[in-house]
Amino acid sequence: MEALVVVSLDGVLPHQVTTEWDRFYRVSCDVSMDKMTKEGSVVVTTIYEANNQKTQVLDTATPPPVTATLTFFNQLDEPLEKASIGDPLLMVISSDQAGPHNMMVTECTATRIGGRGESVPFTLIENGCPRYPALVGPVEQDFDKNRLKSEVRAFRLDGSYDVQVMCTVMFCAGPNGCPVSNCLDSGTNELFTSHGRKKRSALAETSEEHTAETLSAIIRVLAKGEEEDNMGINGNASDIHRPWPADTVCVSETGFVCAVVSASVVCLLLSALIVVYGCHALHRDEKLPSTRNDVY
Repeated sequence: MEALVVVSLDGVLPHQVTTEWDRFYRVSCDVSMDKMTKEGSVVVTTIYEANNQKTQVLDTATPPPVTATLTFFNQLDEPLEKASIGDPLLMVISSDQAGPHNMMVTECTATRIGGRGESVPFTLIENGCPRYPALVGPVEQDFDKNRLKSEVRAFRLDGSYDVQVMCTVMFCAGPNGCPVSNCLDSGTNELFTSHGRKKRSALAETSEEHTAETLSAIIRVLAKGEEEDNMGINGNASDIHRPWPADTVCVSETGFVCAVVSASVVCLLLSALIVVYGCHALHRDEKLPSTRNDVY
């Protein structure tokens, strides 16, 4: 019997949020019965312990809706759907209609996909500022690739391997673009800027100059030492599609059961024929007359 135990040490609320600064223990129990006495041993193993392109201006006459996409990238700038807790990622927002100068992030929340029990949303960015800068960094303008980006440490929420991140992005028309937010890191009391803005002040502007869109992306997050094929959480609704071999044959459950039963019956009949033939051969040998010459 084996279980994964997570001890929350990161100070991130709610406690359902699992980050690289938590401690992970794989607990395995070996219970044996000897002389009607239960004797067992528990083995605890620590798995993981912390440790210039010109600005593209959105014209005022750009027709709505302005669309964008939210994607996760690895450090090689490759899109991904799966990561391990603590992996450095990039959360990227890009648009074919607007550049980083004309986009700002107002809110971001994370929720789990599937699983059982109550799912508590985890706020990543609030009023344009990241709540936990060590986990989700400030939103930066990437003019080289015409996008917004934020450095993220992979995390997950208890009860599921899949995390859905939803962000509200506002688009600002005109040459001035979107203003930045001045944020305070409560851990270090340091001020920093992020390319988001308080939602109220943003909406206070004329609606003709601003439009908003909610974006979402899903990522599967595993702990160190976990295998995706061995996942056993019920209700996990997200599937990461993997290519099947060319010679793979799909069979329905009923057809598979019938094939197994038919093969078992054939094997049973062959075994019965072998036994009957063996018994018949032994009985025939006993009835054969002796050809040995007796010497007196």
